[in-house]
This record gives sequence, C-alpha cells and structure tokens, in this order.
Amino acid sequence: MGKGFLRVQATAGGGAVPVSGAEVIIRKPGGEIIHTAQTDADGNAGDFGISAPTCELTFSCMTNMQNPPYSTVNVEVRANGFIEKYINSVQVIDAQTVILPVNMEPIVDEPNPNTRSVTQNPPPGPTFCEEYRKTTLPPRARDTVIIPEYIIVHLGRPAAAAKNVRIRFADYVKNVASSEIYATWPLQSLRANIHAIVTFALNRVFT
Repeated sequence: MGKGFLRVQATAGGGAVPVSGAEVIIRKPGGEIIHTAQTDADGNAGDFGISAPTCELTFSCMTNMQNPPYSTVNVEVRANGFIEKYINSVQVIDAQTVILPVNMEPIVDEPNPNTRSVTQNPPPGPTFCEEYRKTTLPPRARDTVIIPEYIIVHLGRPAAAAKNVRIRFADYVKNVASSEIYATWPLQSLRANIHAIVTFALNRVFT
C-alpha cells in the first residue's frame, strides 16, 4: 500500500476568482470523514495524504476494474453564498498529487431548493486491453496545423441524444488524457498518448 495526495482548488467565475474560506470535507466511499480543511487565499486546500494501492499496479494490463490501481474518495466543498458541491469517486494514485478544480456557482436570488447542491460523478479510470471502435473518416490535408481554442464535445455516443458542451481545447485534451492514461507512466509514453489524443481530436474537428 502506498500514499497519494489530493489538492482541492475552489474557484468561481470559471476559474477566474479563488474562493477562500470554503470548507472542504474528504470522505471514504463508505462515508467516514478522513480530512477537513478550509481553502486559503488562493482557493487551495490540501495536500491531503490518502492511502492508495502501489503505483506499480498502474503498469499492469487489466481487463476489468474490480481491483483498480487507485483509491477513491468523495469530496464536499461548501462556501457562504455558493451552491454546495459534491464530487464522488475522485481517484488518488500512489506517489502522485491529484489536483481537483471545483467551480463554485453563486446562489442567485430566490433559488430553487433543488439547486442548493450539485453532485458530480466522474467516469472510471483507465482500463487496459479494451477494444476501441475504429472510425474511418475521409482523408483531408491542411497546409498548416490549426489548434482551436475551443471544441464542441458531445456527451454521449455519436448517435445518442446527449448534450453538446463547448470547452477549451487544452482542457479537453487534459480530461481525455487523465481518463485514458496514468501519470505514473514514463514521460515518452505520456507524450505519445497525448499526441494521439490531439491528432484524433483535430482530425474530427477538421473533417
């Protein structure tokens, strides 16, 4: 058994303004509280030490997530004037510091009681040895490489009736990478996978 670390960053306005004095509660999946703290002037709280399986497991090929190579915790963030945030199943890896950004939304006048809190459930971590569906797209070449600032992401399968969201391209790459690969991998492995993510995304954007 090893130990990883979790740092919570509470901000408002899409990350523009830090939220200081926010109460941060870290719980085990069963509900036991293991850490409590308040965010500082920069909106940060942590780094919280959390037990996690040894990082050596992140290099093993897995066909299921029955015994994932990370621990999970549930995070609560509360601040006066803001909607409470609950983030479930935050993954913590041995010898790594996980940074959890939490965007706090202000409570408006006469709020709907059902919007006093928001719960988020991140997807499971990477699984190896999966078969990925291949998509064939018509070839198209550009004279120059253009990196968009924003990208439209469909939150579901291509034909599914799901919401489309507009996010920064860099955030999209970061989120996909953290869902497919582990930070414990060698630097060249990380670079190769991130190049593949960027290339695939740009291909979809421009074709």
